[in-house]
Amino acid sequence: MDSTEERMRRVKERAGELRQRREKRSLRALAALCLILSFALLQTFVLVTEGRRGVSVQNMLGATLMFEDAGLYVLVGVVSFTAAVLITILCLRCRYRGEITGKRDVKEKERDLGGRK
Repeated sequence: MDSTEERMRRVKERAGELRQRREKRSLRALAALCLILSFALLQTFVLVTEGRRGVSVQNMLGATLMFEDAGLYVLVGVVSFTAAVLITILCLRCRYRGEITGKRDVKEKERDLGGRK
């Protein structure tokens, strides 16, 4: 009969193997999705340029961004990105403020207990 420690070790190993399998499967799925989206983007660019070959990048840059009044979409994208950056900064500030407050609380408790932990 195996000891409890041996059984626990085997359970943890099996859980680790299952976790690795799940991570590999999701990485493969995400890689496939990325590849599909890349091909879709390439196809969209070909449709926007109407299949013309030899078009210079300088000529197509404005056409790609402003194709059929797409300027509003560009504006929405820029505003969304700016809002996401601001929300991220605010969340990080709250997190760091909470960590600093937590450290202060620990120091105050230690001082109240006379330096004992």
